[in-house]
Order: sequence, then C-alpha cells, then structure tokens
Amino acid sequence: MIVMVKSNYNKYPAIPLSGDIWLGWDSIYKKLKEQISASSKERFVVIVECYQGVNHQELIKGFKQLSPELFLNTGDVFYSEPKIRDITYPDVT
Repeated sequence: MIVMVKSNYNKYPAIPLSGDIWLGWDSIYKKLKEQISASSKERFVVIVECYQGVNHQELIKGFKQLSPELFLNTGDVFYSEPKIRDITYPDVT
C-alpha cells in the first residue's frame, strides 16, 4: 500500500514586518550613521544574515563604508570545498 503525504514545504516563505525600509546604500549608510551617533552605548553592533543568492561582496563593500573598528566576515572562516569533501567522505559522496 502506497500512502501519499501532502508536502508542507512552503515555496514562498514570508515573515510579516513593520517599520521603515531604506533603499540604496546612501540611505542605508545615512540611517546607520544616525543610529550609531544616537546610541548612548559604548559599542554599536550591526549583524547581517543573508539568504542564498545575496551579493556578499556588495554587502561587504557597503558596510565597510561605516569604517567599523572590527568587521567579521564568517565566510572567511569556512572550510574550502575540497576540505569539506575530505572530511565528509565516504559518508557524503
């Protein structure tokens, strides 16, 4: 007997948001600078998480315009593809 199970995979995931949207690096840069200047804290941390297909080099260039004291790109600490293949073989082929 074959039982068909209906998939619950959402091809178009979305999360409703409220707030403001800034378009273009000039407006994003200006808003972040305002937020950093208005912060009464000693440190201001900006964290960006990306979905597949994002142009990471454009983001890095854009955020580095803020002249951060420290900029961490987690992609810099990823294993190389050959290293991943080595450590996952023969479990993943």
